[in-house]
Amino acid sequence: MNIPMDLVDNLIKGIWPFARIGGMVMVMPILGSDMLPARIKIYLVLGLCFFLNDKFVNFPVIDFSISTYILIIYQILIGVAIGFILQAIYQVFLMTGMLIGNQMGLGFAQLQDPENGVSVPQLSQFFGMLFLLLFINFNGHLRLIQIGIESFDTIPIGISQLNLTTVQDYAGWGAWIFARGLQLALPVTAALIIINFGFGILAKAAPQLNIFSIGFPIMLLCGFFLLWITLPNALLFFHELLELGFEKVNDMLKIQ
Repeated sequence: MNIPMDLVDNLIKGIWPFARIGGMVMVMPILGSDMLPARIKIYLVLGLCFFLNDKFVNFPVIDFSISTYILIIYQILIGVAIGFILQAIYQVFLMTGMLIGNQMGLGFAQLQDPENGVSVPQLSQFFGMLFLLLFINFNGHLRLIQIGIESFDTIPIGISQLNLTTVQDYAGWGAWIFARGLQLALPVTAALIIINFGFGILAKAAPQLNIFSIGFPIMLLCGFFLLWITLPNALLFFHELLELGFEKVNDMLKIQ
């Protein structure tokens, strides 16, 4: 059976979108989770590449030279950069849960994070699941996939020059994660520090009272109460972070 050469060329050219979209799916929230089998991820990437079939004619021919391998790695890095920004926002919520949990005395309570496959504090797990639910609710996964597909129009296959200012911002994302996580956790953390300070004063004023035996349950109750009254603002904060993340992605995909 003779296979049409056009079909063979399209299959070979499919390596370009497979590399970029595969890199994005590998690190983006939910789809990049360790809970999702690798086989499902491959099928998903192949399905997304199907929607780019009409763009295959504009993709360069693969000659399997050294420059081609470098170009494939470059496409993977573009996809990783797209998904990493949203992954950073997910880490903001994990950071928030860790800060609040340690202040409440729940730092020792560790749970397995299904997204990253590592142990995280219990409250980090709660904030992580909250992030994933909100991410789906705001159609963040669909928007990110759409950006990945549209990136072939803004950054064609080739060594394109990215927006260097935005790319350099990646070096500061570690500080950005800590700053945003601290900003989200600051109201609850500050209130718990004041309560702890009051316990310290009371323990000095009345040493005969066993303050620390009742301090732990009181801190837990106060912490959960403060979480309950601050969560609505956290949802608004998340929406702002999500829009900021997509804005960063769009800025990165602009060619100078």
